[in-house]
Amino acid sequence: MPASRFADAVAGCLLGGAVGDALPAGGRISAATEMTLGTAEGLTRAHRRFDSRRVHYAVDELWSVYRRSPTSGSGEEPGFVDLPVNDSKGCGGVMRVAPIGLASAHPCGLGIASAALTDGHPSGYLAAGAAAVMIARLREGAALRPAAEAGIAAVAQWQGHDETVAALRLALSLADREPVASPETVARLGEGRVAEEALAIAVYCALTGRSFQEALRAAANHSGDSDSTAAIAGNLLGAAGGRAVVPEEWVAALEERAVVERVADDFAAAFAAP
Repeated sequence: MPASRFADAVAGCLLGGAVGDALPAGGRISAATEMTLGTAEGLTRAHRRFDSRRVHYAVDELWSVYRRSPTSGSGEEPGFVDLPVNDSKGCGGVMRVAPIGLASAHPCGLGIASAALTDGHPSGYLAAGAAAVMIARLREGAALRPAAEAGIAAVAQWQGHDETVAALRLALSLADREPVASPETVARLGEGRVAEEALAIAVYCALTGRSFQEALRAAANHSGDSDSTAAIAGNLLGAAGGRAVVPEEWVAALEERAVVERVADDFAAAFAAP
């Protein structure tokens, strides 16, 4: 991928997620964006330390980021798929995973490993793996539905995939039957407080929104974890459409705009093909 196209996808994805996150809070970002930026910074450090051939060492850098954050829900020790630290499947792992999809050659595996650091339930980390695959496919130019199908196929190979695959299949089915999002339809997918629900809501809203704005408003217009679901929807649409798809007036209202743009620039510079 040309460096300019990659940088555009990075800017669209990170700014899209940030404005979605800030939509329910009048321009203020929450943990959804803070942790996503932390993931981007951890990956950037790992890349510069180990180069792209050894980017799987990013897990160590990501743990150093997550364990310092009071919002990550992490304990003193990291978790692994085969050695979980808890049975959590909160949406934290999936809401912060977008940079892995942008940069990693193995988005499913690294996405899963990154979420398993703090969330030990299979749905907690498999939803993150699926989301990372979706972002990777969108960044490569795929449409959203094929990207979602690729995410489903990737995690369907893993033990404990039933909840994640079912939630995403329901999102695709509802998008076929209910092509205009409503709060009632979104509620059928849950509240977004757990990982598979958060990703399913984001996918459904991104598929059915006739514009970026409509999709994110639908993802934010429910009584659950609306900042996370809107952030994930923004990540998806921004990765697909690039910087131009994110409304400038929404970016201008973003309190941490400069921080998001700096992280995006650093990330794109680190991972752009030579």
